[in-house]
Amino acid sequence: MRILTSTLIFLILLSCDKKTDTQVKSYFNSNFDKSLSIQIDINDFNDYGELIKSIEKISCSDSIANLTFTKDNIKKRINVFSFCPEKIPIYDPKHRNTIYFENEKLIKNEKIFDIDSLNYILENDLKNYGENPKFAESPEKLAIIILDDNNGNLNSITLFLDKLTDIYDSIDKSVSLNVMMAEYIEIPPLPPNPNNFE
Repeated sequence: MRILTSTLIFLILLSCDKKTDTQVKSYFNSNFDKSLSIQIDINDFNDYGELIKSIEKISCSDSIANLTFTKDNIKKRINVFSFCPEKIPIYDPKHRNTIYFENEKLIKNEKIFDIDSLNYILENDLKNYGENPKFAESPEKLAIIILDDNNGNLNSITLFLDKLTDIYDSIDKSVSLNVMMAEYIEIPPLPPNPNNFE
């Protein structure tokens, strides 16, 4: 009886110690050249400024940051792009091909939306194929651009990325998510032109 009791206690303790398996989901095409990517975890950074500096450094080495975060035992991996400060290209995407996440709000076609509108906007952008001029020309051209200042809290970014990927999963698209991160810089208003005064 003592051996049976000891065996049962051992089995119970062993089952309590067993870790749950973490599922991995990637949000880029399977034909993507993984040798170009450098994996970073959002939890390794204290604020948005640190994260952006790391992504920019990776971009300057002609690689791509593969950003990971874990939510409910699911590790999610997204390729995140940024501009290398030393070689900034001219980039002016059409408003219809972008969704901005800025100050916990969405901006689409220069209009501000609540975060709850993400499902509607993303689904229309991914399924539009150029029909409606208010939405993306094609899923491949859609860019989700995240802007925040250097002191930005990464919790809100993680929640946004989690919501973004959940919606993407429900739409079941095979295209890669094109996510870009940049530092938000507030442009001060231009000083008045003294020549305009009478």
